[in-house]
Amino acid sequence: YICICRHPAQRQAQKTANTDDGEGWPQCSCTKGNCQGSDCLNYSLFVECEVGSCRNPSCSNNAVQLKRWPKSEVYLSPYTGWGLRVLEPVPRGTAVVEYLGEVIDVATCKSRLSQLKRGQDFYFASLSRDLVLDAAPMGSVARFANHSCDPNSEVSSLPDQHMSGRKILRPRQE
Repeated sequence: YICICRHPAQRQAQKTANTDDGEGWPQCSCTKGNCQGSDCLNYSLFVECEVGSCRNPSCSNNAVQLKRWPKSEVYLSPYTGWGLRVLEPVPRGTAVVEYLGEVIDVATCKSRLSQLKRGQDFYFASLSRDLVLDAAPMGSVARFANHSCDPNSEVSSLPDQHMSGRKILRPRQE
């Protein structure tokens, strides 16, 4: 397993979006607030405001680009094996961590699943109908987030793959 902080394809996509002609990256028209509500076109479309180009000086709709995450830790739980928990209070809707890994097609995913031994862990996340993210060979600490029947966070896949709090998260909460 190789821990990565940003997927190489994301770097290329950002370079392509940052063009001098002003096209490519959507721009909001917010002038007040923090670009975190329904008044911000980008926020409503699940798109971050481009760092350095947003017209709003108080913009905070750029957590993924700036890697602005709450403090968290990977720990060994007595109940679920390895897990990921926050170390500070996290308001509802806050981006918690970016889910990174190798982007593969569904056929490759099925092949890898068929090769798993009973009880072996896997770290797949669906990106689209045709693409899957596999965080087993390389990925971020998000791969250690455990599943729950009553989840406190959810994965957002537009425009990036990250986890956000569905509920208020308390320190030391998984």
